[in-house]
Amino acid sequence: LQKCIACLPPAALQFVVDELMGEEGLLTKMARHRYGARIVQRLLVRCEASQVVGIAEAVLQDAAALCCHSFGSHVVQRLLEVGTAEQRSSLLRTIVENMQTVGCCSSGGGVVAAALAHASAEDRLLVARAVVGDASTLYQLARGRHGHAAVLQMLSELQGPERAR
Repeated sequence: LQKCIACLPPAALQFVVDELMGEEGLLTKMARHRYGARIVQRLLVRCEASQVVGIAEAVLQDAAALCCHSFGSHVVQRLLEVGTAEQRSSLLRTIVENMQTVGCCSSGGGVVAAALAHASAEDRLLVARAVVGDASTLYQLARGRHGHAAVLQMLSELQGPERAR
């Protein structure tokens, strides 16, 4: 299926999108699966934005849980990369609201790093403030595999007294 998604034109992939959206909860189940997450990511990249609105909405609804899942976090990162500005903004709000959970889980560092890489300057500042606002989250994130780079990037975003904290 991954090869089909890579080779077929976006219009010909509508049947895959329809199947994933046909059953309640199937998409988020796929996003948590080792190979299913790759399929969802490839669809997000290859299909037109209008084709994957339903996929993006399903990811946004379960974003807090997907951020902390080893495979689901990659789907969230991909949506941050290729999603519309509105989808990215909604996802960033969810990440900021759940930063204590996202920042402390092992998969959350990659999500925070992707959020910083693909967000506007204003949104990067919101993410940085959310992390710096809680010392334990900052510590856990800095200890993580991908989180340490995110913490360094966040510190470069902050100025003056916020950075000194």
